Amino acid sequence: MSTDIFPYRYSSRRALAVSQCLGECKQHVWYSKYVADRMEDGLGYVKIDGISYTWRGSWVSNATSLSQIIITPTRTIYTITAGPMTLNVTYLSPIEPGDFVRQSIPFSYVYVDAKSNDGKAHHINVYADISGEWVSGNRNAVITWNSTRVGNSIIHSASQTSQTIFTEASDQAEWGMLYHAMPSNYGTVGDMTGSDQACRSWFVTNGTLPDTHDSQNREIDQSWPVFALNVDLGSITQTQRPAMFAVGFVRDPATQYVNLGGNVRNRSLYFESRYSNVGQMIDDFLTDFPDAQKRAEELDNRILGQANTFGTEYADLVSLAARQVYGTTELNIAQDASGTWNQSDVMMFMKSIGDSNPRRTNPVETLYAAFPMFMYIDPTLGAPLLEPLFRFQGSNLYQNPYAAQDAGAKFPVGQGSATAHTQRIEESANMIIMTYAYVRASNDTKYARNHYPLLYGWANYLDSQVETTETSELNADQESGNQPNLEFKGIVALQAMSLLSSAVGNVDHANHFYNSSHTHAQNWYDKALNPSNGQMLATFGQGDSWSIGYNLFADVWLKTGIANSTILSAQSALYDSLLNNQQNAFGMPIDSTNPQNGAASSSWNMFAAAIAQNSTAKNIISRLRSYASLNSTTGVFATLAAQGAMFAPLALQFSASSAAHTNAKPTTTHHVSPVGAIVGAVIGGLAFLGAIAFGVWWFLKRRQRQRARSRRISLDPDDFPHDLAAASEITPFSPYEMVQHGQQATSTNSASFIMVGPASQVGSGLDSSTQLARRSEEPLIGAATSMSTSTAPMSRKRAETLQAMQAMREMSQQARAPASPGVSHSTHVGASADGHPQNDAAWALAGEVEHLRREMEALRAERETAQLPPPSYDEIRRAAADSH
Repeated sequence: MSTDIFPYRYSSRRALAVSQCLGECKQHVWYSKYVADRMEDGLGYVKIDGISYTWRGSWVSNATSLSQIIITPTRTIYTITAGPMTLNVTYLSPIEPGDFVRQSIPFSYVYVDAKSNDGKAHHINVYADISGEWVSGNRNAVITWNSTRVGNSIIHSASQTSQTIFTEASDQAEWGMLYHAMPSNYGTVGDMTGSDQACRSWFVTNGTLPDTHDSQNREIDQSWPVFALNVDLGSITQTQRPAMFAVGFVRDPATQYVNLGGNVRNRSLYFESRYSNVGQMIDDFLTDFPDAQKRAEELDNRILGQANTFGTEYADLVSLAARQVYGTTELNIAQDASGTWNQSDVMMFMKSIGDSNPRRTNPVETLYAAFPMFMYIDPTLGAPLLEPLFRFQGSNLYQNPYAAQDAGAKFPVGQGSATAHTQRIEESANMIIMTYAYVRASNDTKYARNHYPLLYGWANYLDSQVETTETSELNADQESGNQPNLEFKGIVALQAMSLLSSAVGNVDHANHFYNSSHTHAQNWYDKALNPSNGQMLATFGQGDSWSIGYNLFADVWLKTGIANSTILSAQSALYDSLLNNQQNAFGMPIDSTNPQNGAASSSWNMFAAAIAQNSTAKNIISRLRSYASLNSTTGVFATLAAQGAMFAPLALQFSASSAAHTNAKPTTTHHVSPVGAIVGAVIGGLAFLGAIAFGVWWFLKRRQRQRARSRRISLDPDDFPHDLAAASEITPFSPYEMVQHGQQATSTNSASFIMVGPASQVGSGLDSSTQLARRSEEPLIGAATSMSTSTAPMSRKRAETLQAMQAMREMSQQARAPASPGVSHSTHVGASADGHPQNDAAWALAGEVEHLRREMEALRAERETAQLPPPSYDEIRRAAADSH
C-alpha cells in the first residue's frame, strides 16, 4: 500500500480531508488525529538560533505562521514561517506503479526543508517524535521498545508485550511493530526514548538529544512514552538536503485468507519476500529517499498536468483522493507448503473504510467505483485486487450462479461467503466489467483465461436475469430493483464478456454475448427512457422518475458501445436541471427516489461528470470540491475507498502509461534520416500482400479450426490454475542494492520555496491561511463523446486491430440500435437518419464483415498463445490445395 500504518491507522500522510486538515492546522496540531476522546500524537520542533518553534503537534512554544498548504496525489506540504526561517514540511507516501516491493512497504517520509528569510545564516536543529499511542487503540496496553542502528539508519521500534493477531481495538491493529527512523549519515544526529515530558523538555533546553533510552515497559498512558530523533543541520541559509524521518507500522502476518473449505493461509506484506529482516528494508527505504522523492514529483506532475486539463478544482479532487484509496489497501503474498514465497500467489486486500461495515474485505461495489483510479495509475494492481474475490468463488463449494459481494466481513481476514445475497446483478456485472477493464489496460489475457469459467457463468446469469423486474434485486446503493441504471450495467457487462471471450479465443461465446447484449439493449431502449426528453428513468414504468445513470460511464470508458450520443446528451441536460436546484449545492442525488439529504454520492457524481458535456462536467466538479472543502463536512468524503472514482475523467481520456513513471533512463534525441519511414512503407506493403494471402488461408481452414478450438476450451476450474506471476513486471530492490533511476526532469512541484499558485479559497468561512495551491487556469473538461480512450502500452499492430474492431462494432451497433420514442440515433456512413442500415444487403455485409473480424481476432489470439509464427506461403498454398 506504500502508506504509513493504514488500513489500520491515520497518520500525517492522511492529512487529506481538507476541512479536517485545515481546521487542525490553524491550531498547529496538523499531525494529530483525534478519534473520539483520544489523540494519536507526535510532535516536531525546530530550534533556530537557540529558539524553539513547533512545526508539528500541539505543544506550541514560539508562534509560527502557516502560510500555505499544497496537496498532491503523493504529498502534503505545509509552508510555515518560524522566526527568521521559512519551513516546508512535507509528508510523502510514495505511490509506486509497477513495483510490488516498494508499493507494499507500509512507510511514509516526513521531511523538513528550511530557507533563510533575511539572507543570513542561522543555526537550525530539527526534532521529531511519535508516541506509544500509535501501537494500540487500548491505552492500557503494555508496550515495549528498542533502539538500534542498521547500516546508515537509526531505528526506534515499539510493540505490545502481548499481541493478538488479526484483532482490532478502536480501529487499530492489536499486533505489529511501530517504527520511527532517520538516516545517521547526514548532519549531527541524536535519539532518545522516554516520557513525552522528558524527551521534549531535553530538546528545548539543550537543542540536542543525549542518545539515552528509557527501558521501562509500561502502559501507553503511563508517563506517555515517546520515541524521539533529531538532526543538527548547522548554520545554513538553506538546506541542501532536508531533515528526513520515516514512520511505519509492520504487521506479520499482515492478513489471512480462508477458503470455503476452511483452509487457512497467513499472508505477509509483499516486501517480506525480498528482505530477510525489516531493518534492512528500513535502511534501504531511507537510502532510496532522493530517488523516491523524484519519482513522487514526477508522478504528481503527470497526474496533475493531465488533471488540470479538466480544471484546477478537478486537480484538487484527485489530489485528495489518491492516497485515501491507496491507504485502504495492502499488497500481500503467501508462502507455499515448503515455506517458499509463492510469486504466483499475490493479493491486494482493500478495507471498506467509511462504509456501513468498515471491515469488509474487497467490497465489490466499492472496488468498482475505485477501479478507474487503479487502471489509470497502475493497471498491474488489477489482478491482485480481483484475486481475493475470484479465488474462493472458483471452488466447487461456491454454488451461487452470481458473484459474491466481497471477500470477507472481518478485515484483515479474507474469508469469503457462499451465502445468497440480493445484489446479484450488481456484483456479477461489476466483476465482469472490472476484469475486462484490467485485461484491456494490461493485455493480460492469461488472467481472463484463468478465471473464464466463473466469468462465463456470471455472464449467463446476467443474460437470463438482467431484465428482471423483481424489487428484491438491489443495486450498489441498496435501492430496490427494476431500475434502468442497474439493468444497463448488466448489459454493458454482457458486451464486456463478448470482448473477453474474443480475447481468449472463444468465438462462439463472443458471438453469443454480443448478440445477447444487443438484444437486451434494444429492449432497454424501448422502456428505459422518458419519451418526452430521452432521459433515463429511475424505475421502469414510472414516467416522471429520473436517474443520473452513472453506469453509463463504464460503457463510455470501455467503449462497449451500448449507449448512443443522444442519451448522453439527454443525461447532460438532466444534470443541468438538477444543478440549478439550490438544494443540490454539493452534487446531484443519484435518482428521484433518493432525494438530497445533506450529501450526494461523490463517486457516482464524478462518473456522471465524466460523461457530461463540458460546462456541465465543470459544474459537477465544482460542487464536489465545495463539498470536500466545507468545514462542516462530516462522514466519508475523504475516507472512502470509492473516492477512486475521482479519477474517472482521467481514466476516460488518458492511458495508464501516460500517468505512471518509468524506470528507463532518458535517451538523447538525434536528427535522423527518413530511412525508417521508407523501409516501413516497403514492409507495410509486403505485410498487406501477406495479409491477403493469410485471409485466403484462414477462410479455407475456418471450420476445422472452430471444431478444434471447441475441443480445447475447458470450463473446468481445475484447468485454470491461479497464476499471477505474469500479471505485472515486478522491479524489486534487494537489500543494499538500490535500483538507480535515470535523471528525472526538474519538478515544478518540488519543495523549492517557489510557491505554487496563487492560492485558492478552500471553503466558505475559512481565512486566507486555509488554502490549496492552484496549479493552472481552468480549461473545460472534454466532452465524453470526443474523448479518446487509450490503454496500457501495446504494439502498433495491436492498436490498429483494436481500432478497426471498434469501428466495426460501432457501425454494427449503430445499425442495430432501435430508435426509441423521443430519441434519435446519430447518423453514420451507410445508415439512414434513424440509424438503421439503408438496405438488407448493407446489413448482411456488415454482419459478414463483423463475423470475419471476430474469426481473424480469434486466430491471432490462438497463434500468439501458441507462440506460432505467421503462416508461410507454402502453408497457405497447401491449405488451399487441401480445400479442393
